[in-house]
Amino acid sequence: MSPGSIWVIAGLFKVALADGSLAISQYYRTTDSDGNPVCSINDPSAIIYGVRHRVSCLLEHCVPNENCLSANYHTDTGKCELFHYPATDLFRSADNCVYFQVMQVDYQ
Repeated sequence: MSPGSIWVIAGLFKVALADGSLAISQYYRTTDSDGNPVCSINDPSAIIYGVRHRVSCLLEHCVPNENCLSANYHTDTGKCELFHYPATDLFRSADNCVYFQVMQVDYQ
């Protein structure tokens, strides 16, 4: 098993242990009416640089809770932008950016 695979698996276990449940289906990629990816231009609540995969951006850094409602992932730079509020300004992505919305979850 490659070191990269071990890192991803370790991150997934960390999320599973912290949250009690793990599902990539808790996120959905937002698109415009033509099916093109969109990206938020709102000011992110936090930015993490050097994230190699969008799965890591979502499952490791945007654990579904009240602190992360959505995220942008920039595939060309590995920048992961987290939003602690509902992002409202979404535009068609021209710079390899994809916006993911966290599915509505009942937080207690």
